[in-house]
Amino acid sequence: MLSKFSQLLTVSAVLIIMITQAGAQSHVRDFPAEAGTWIEIVNPSGRVDVSSVAGAGGGTLSVTGDPVTESEIKVESKRGRTVITVAPEGKKRIDLSLKLPERTRLRITTGEGE
Repeated sequence: MLSKFSQLLTVSAVLIIMITQAGAQSHVRDFPAEAGTWIEIVNPSGRVDVSSVAGAGGGTLSVTGDPVTESEIKVESKRGRTVITVAPEGKKRIDLSLKLPERTRLRITTGEGE
C-alpha cells in the first residue's frame, strides 16, 4: 500500500507531465511508481502500450499523437489507485506508452476493447 506521500508524489508528477504536454506532439517524462500499485488507464481515442522494467524505481510516460491540453488527460489518485483518463476534444488521436516496474497492477480500457 502506498503511503500518502507516495500517492501525492505520483499525482503531482503525472499532473506536471500533463501540464507540460500542452502543444506538444511527443513528450517523455519520468514519474514515481512502485511495484504493486494499481493503475487504471481509459483511452478511447488511441493506443496504450505498457512494458515492464525490472527493479525498483519509477515509471516513464510518453504521450504521442495530436497535440493535447491539460484538460484532455485527467489523473485521479485514491487509496493506492491511480486513474488516467483521456478525453480528447474533437476527433484527436492520443497514444500513451508507459514503462512501469514489474508487478504493477493494470486495467486498461481502449476504444477497441479492454
